Amino acid sequence: MKSRSRNWWVLGLTDFKNEAADPRVFQYYQLSNTGQHTISQMEERLGNMSRELQSLQVQNIKLAGSLQHVAEKLCRELYNKAGVHRCSPCTEQWKWHGDKCYQFYKDSKSWEDCKYFCLSENSTMLKINKQEDLDFALSQSYSEFFYSYWTGLLRPDSGKAWLWMDGTPFASELFHIIIDVTSPRSRDCVAILNRMIFSKDCQELKRCVCERRAGMVKTESLHFPPETLGEGDWFSLCNYK
Repeated sequence: MKSRSRNWWVLGLTDFKNEAADPRVFQYYQLSNTGQHTISQMEERLGNMSRELQSLQVQNIKLAGSLQHVAEKLCRELYNKAGVHRCSPCTEQWKWHGDKCYQFYKDSKSWEDCKYFCLSENSTMLKINKQEDLDFALSQSYSEFFYSYWTGLLRPDSGKAWLWMDGTPFASELFHIIIDVTSPRSRDCVAILNRMIFSKDCQELKRCVCERRAGMVKTESLHFPPETLGEGDWFSLCNYK
């Protein structure tokens, strides 16, 4: 029995040797190893290309951001010099300041009517929550005819806390509200008059100020002769952060 098993093993070994000796079998194994090596090389190249593509995408995002900052800086320079420019992110007749667009209307309305009017213009009433906004609003409110403008600040319940139209609390350290003692009725809405801020009867008729977030600077509108800017201007723009 052992002899028969041994004979089968010898025969199997002999067949393997005969197959190994066949050049076609050798070529098959050689091609198989070459193919696997090629696939590994292609996978490695594909991985490298994917990483390079991701790196280029990150660089493009950074470059686009830098170009947008430069464009915004340049547009502000042009806008501030002329008071208006086609590159402005605000629609016509709206004033650009900071990251918002403002419109100071001439028609007088009650506080609530101004609220709904601004909403119809896809905007909200004036909100002042930092010094730059306060300085801008006060400068725009000045009028020799003593026109006053509603802000989005009110007291929903008389005698209680002042709130902006969006529900955020009023920062009392930013400006002082002068109580209008001449009004016999409730004084729960706030208006700006000649660089001063008063509490007024919400039913009084005053001009509306609406604001909305500014869009992107229109970079396609920044084509102009290079001589319009001096060397120092170009230096400041290119080094803008």
